[in-house]
Amino acid sequence: MKRISWLAQSPSLLKVIPAIALLLVACSEPVDFSAKPSTPPGQLKKQENAANESSNNSVGTANYSIKVTKDGTVWTYEICRGEGAKGISHFILDLDNCSRSDLLNIESIEWATVNGQPAKLESSEGNTGCDVSSVTSRFVKFDDLPEADTYIIKFELEQEYGNVFQTTAWIKAGQACYSFVVDGPCCPI
Repeated sequence: MKRISWLAQSPSLLKVIPAIALLLVACSEPVDFSAKPSTPPGQLKKQENAANESSNNSVGTANYSIKVTKDGTVWTYEICRGEGAKGISHFILDLDNCSRSDLLNIESIEWATVNGQPAKLESSEGNTGCDVSSVTSRFVKFDDLPEADTYIIKFELEQEYGNVFQTTAWIKAGQACYSFVVDGPCCPI
């Protein structure tokens, strides 16, 4: 009992120990971020509605879900498509989501895969019709995705980007382009 009696005399230390333990556990396990299959306000919402109307397709963002996980420097975006949803040809992720995000760009990605196969990365939107350039100039496009019901997009960054901020992601499916609010990397540790 004498060994821990010094703890009882330091109440502020007793408050710090659980916080340190929580931090150690939280930083050692993969982190699962909630998917937000909704469009951000403003221009992107208008863009999604225009895409839906032009394709005469009643399938929208509700038929796709995105689950984001982070394990150190590796980020995983798991995209599932619902019944009747078209296959996804492109997935675009905004890398410009915080004030110091100029440190994060397509060159920050060490490797990337889609469903376990090497991914084709582009820094140009190309012909997607998603109008990404109206939102950001720094993004990565995972191009020419294979036909699948579930897409596991995995990539490793050159260093750990521990701050997680909401950003925009776009899914190109058929003639429509859908935008989502997802968690993404921001600022290196």
